[in-house]
Amino acid sequence: AFLWRAEEGWPVEFVSENITCFGYTTEDFYSGKIRFADIIHKDDIERITEEVTIYSADENCTHYRQEYRILSPSGQVFWVDDRTFVRRNDKGVITHYEGIILDITEIKKSQEEQEKLKEQLLQSEKFNAIGQLAGGIAHDFNNTLQLINGYTQLLLSELKCDEKHKKFLNT
Repeated sequence: AFLWRAEEGWPVEFVSENITCFGYTTEDFYSGKIRFADIIHKDDIERITEEVTIYSADENCTHYRQEYRILSPSGQVFWVDDRTFVRRNDKGVITHYEGIILDITEIKKSQEEQEKLKEQLLQSEKFNAIGQLAGGIAHDFNNTLQLINGYTQLLLSELKCDEKHKKFLNT
């Protein structure tokens, strides 16, 4: 669980001990050395900031949910499911965000693997369809060639032609 102020960078006021599973200590946050925004993956921070801005502009918004990546101090990427509650003062101004963050890295890896397998299956089905189409075309072409060959054999047996024309027909 986190409690961060509704200020630039989202400075942390409270963090539960289980944050150590991401490689940070509570002191990293309490000292101000690390703000909450600092741990959000650089490819996700713009989207997360925009979403928080939109949610915060809605006076009736009391909570929201986001999925994004965070980075550990060593650079390891974790996917999180962040369920955030909006705290407002008596004038309705947002003062804090309180979030429960769940590690969903394994779920995301599993989903990515499923997507890869789906894509491989689709590729396999495409190649199978192309193979069937090519086989059908080859079969039809072979039938046409058999007709040409058959008529050529008839011509050769029926016609009394010179060697030059027989050579053309045999070719």
